[in-house]
Amino acid sequence: MSEETLSFDLSVRVDLSQDGRPNFLGEFAQGLPQARFVYVNSGTRAGQMDSCWDRRAKVSLMGITSAQIASVLASGDRVLEGRIGGTACDGGPACATVPLLAKGWQVTQKSHPR
Repeated sequence: MSEETLSFDLSVRVDLSQDGRPNFLGEFAQGLPQARFVYVNSGTRAGQMDSCWDRRAKVSLMGITSAQIASVLASGDRVLEGRIGGTACDGGPACATVPLLAKGWQVTQKSHPR
């Protein structure tokens, strides 16, 4: 069995509410302000029209802290990274609400294209 990594880069805007909690905005931010998430599509939802799959994984943004946001904004070479397992129990693409792996959202260095 081999393991491959796919990377998806997307941007959201953030507005800090009066209580300091981040409110994520933009075309990729879904859900109510207190429960924002992004979808990662696969199969036909991702434009693979010959796929037998039609799925999307729901990835919560709610574990992102104001301190992490401040760290990313203070440096032009940092991003927030969240990792998920890409395979569901049935062997197909991950779908429904998926947990973040490891320690959740992490501030990391931007990867530069090779």
